[in-house]
Amino acid sequence: IWVSGTLGDAAAALAHHQGRLRLETDQAVRCFPRLFVPTPRIELGRSLRGIAHACIDVSDGFMADLGHILERSNLGAEVWFEKLPLSDALEPMRENPVAQDCVLTGGDDYELVFTAPAKNRTLIEAIGQKLNLRLTRVGQAQARSLQAKKESPQLRILTNGQPMPLTRTGFDHFAA
Repeated sequence: IWVSGTLGDAAAALAHHQGRLRLETDQAVRCFPRLFVPTPRIELGRSLRGIAHACIDVSDGFMADLGHILERSNLGAEVWFEKLPLSDALEPMRENPVAQDCVLTGGDDYELVFTAPAKNRTLIEAIGQKLNLRLTRVGQAQARSLQAKKESPQLRILTNGQPMPLTRTGFDHFAA
């Protein structure tokens, strides 16, 4: 499982605006453009044709959008929180619960999360270099047991090898 760019800046800008997260001026200056002027990863998407198995933009939150891939692929996944790419603005806040929520469930990053076979790792790294774009391997997809296939896709976020307690996955278009 890979992700482009960095996660959480747009949601952090919104959380700051709503008074849920305090950003210093230099952090806000870096986060607010990600909210108001996102950069779609069109060229990356084109470059991943024939290399990635599945790909989606992070518009509803990393967990929600990766969850869509997992559900359609009938897979589970393990993601390593320490590997999730954060901007220089958010990296110092990695342990802050509100910032963690922004990274995991905040939307509007418009980065791409995608899955690809391990044998394509070198190709993916070359694409990142060619596009001058950070591409980070953040986890691995896993087969699900027959029992788990009857349930919702299992997505585990691990920090220091332990599952993170999670209360939500991201924006739900159909929530009441």
